[in-house]
Amino acid sequence: MIRLCNFSYITDTTSSKQVVKDSVQTLGMKVVWGPVELIDDFGVSYSSMYVANDLTGNYTVVIRGTNYESLKSWIGEDFQVHKAVKFSRFVKPAPSDAKISKGTCNGMDDLIKLKDKNNSGHVVSFLLQAKSMIKGFYVTGHSLGGTLTPPFYAYLCYKIFGGQPPLNINSSPFSFAGLTAGNKGFNDLLQTYIQTGDTNWRYVNPLDVAPNLWDGGDAIKTMYTPYGLPYAAPESDLIDYLIYRAKPNNYVQPDSSKLTLDTVFNTAKNSWISQAEYQHHSTTYISLVDKCYAKRNDQ
Repeated sequence: MIRLCNFSYITDTTSSKQVVKDSVQTLGMKVVWGPVELIDDFGVSYSSMYVANDLTGNYTVVIRGTNYESLKSWIGEDFQVHKAVKFSRFVKPAPSDAKISKGTCNGMDDLIKLKDKNNSGHVVSFLLQAKSMIKGFYVTGHSLGGTLTPPFYAYLCYKIFGGQPPLNINSSPFSFAGLTAGNKGFNDLLQTYIQTGDTNWRYVNPLDVAPNLWDGGDAIKTMYTPYGLPYAAPESDLIDYLIYRAKPNNYVQPDSSKLTLDTVFNTAKNSWISQAEYQHHSTTYISLVDKCYAKRNDQ
């Protein structure tokens, strides 16, 4: 899953979309929808997604994280936390207390707009046509993609399968380095879409700042101080301001879903921001996830 997420970051050009498809094939899978993207007025991609199939009926929706070059991604999706939006906008039966951040809402709207003209158009239309062949259903993403993974998983379960969790197939979200998507009411609703016993779908590096946004944020202030990197301006000014704006909405991570990866501090990254970037990067998560499963196999 984390490798599928990493492939989603390949530069969005006509040729690179083929590179994504070729990369996915190295895992014994095939891209069956997308990759597709939304482009802003400056020609920069701000939303992207594809669907992969392992040829045995397991379908995985892969949501790309933030494009670092896109202000629209940063401002419109990552940092719009001052307002919470009812999740019933996407899943009509959702209770009124189930809410996601405005940024998450914007990201959901963008994903729903994505359209593959060669494969049934929107992803919901594609998956509905493929429904009889689906033996397993998964949604995954890293960073912003990891933030959008839980709400988009719930949305697709509702739209494709009409209930929760999907019957007679394996299904799960797989979120890596995701920020906090919504409040407790949303997490309670999400849990009804998670199959019984299917825990640890949210993969977290303890030295990654992102999963602590916007859930309180206190851990961020001391995260790197044991290693001699104090939390200070200019990074602290922006983060503290955004956490202040988010606090009234009571965003919280679904902690029962967390799989904590082993911590590896990079001594070559000698500034707070460079360490934060390294700890959050998809390739770092590949290394940590590989070590996690190697450790499990040894046991």
